[in-house]
Amino acid sequence: MANKKNTWLLLDFSTAQMGVGIFDGTKLNLKVFSATPDTNRKLVAIIQKFAMQFVEKKKQDKLSSVHFSRVGVVSGPGTFTGLRTAAVIANSIAFAMRNMGEKFDGIVTVDSLVSQLPHPIPDDCISVIPAGRDEVYLARYTKGKKVGTMTVVALAHLGSIVEGGTELVGVLPHYQKDTALKKIATTATKRRLMYLYDEMMSSKARLRDEIVPEYGKEPNITIKKK
Repeated sequence: MANKKNTWLLLDFSTAQMGVGIFDGTKLNLKVFSATPDTNRKLVAIIQKFAMQFVEKKKQDKLSSVHFSRVGVVSGPGTFTGLRTAAVIANSIAFAMRNMGEKFDGIVTVDSLVSQLPHPIPDDCISVIPAGRDEVYLARYTKGKKVGTMTVVALAHLGSIVEGGTELVGVLPHYQKDTALKKIATTATKRRLMYLYDEMMSSKARLRDEIVPEYGKEPNITIKKK
């Protein structure tokens, strides 16, 4: 069971198939759920309820919340609201833990596109994740190494980019409407969280005091003129 000195929180809100991980000092526990207006309003409560399952029962009566010593975040690219929410939660926990005098190592971040690559990594693959408005963020990897830079392309043009022999991995837009694609999206979320966990366990992990979302492009926000 966890104690407040070695409990880690992992967050992946980069797609609408959201993921939370709790490392209790011994085992990584994962929870994946779909983003809805209801879950979006209750995210903190969902995280706390999930985390409390892995706190020693004798301590549950004494704790109003779980104390995290390290937080990991899939920082982007991905959905704007999700990335922003994950960053706010992570930064708030970091601020609270330090001001309470609790042990807090820092925040670890990973890129959403590389963290969802399968293992072993295909010799030639393209990793995608929804970017909104029928677009995707896209990055190509050859023999495990990134080729070029991340780009944003229209979903309609994706077929011409994925050539024969190139494997497409990740999450496509509108996957909620297709059972098979939703299953793939759930697997991708778990894969990103596992990659994040490995990074957090690494002795070379970069620990930050605070983070900002890595959007990849400007938010699609339209302001109505009065």
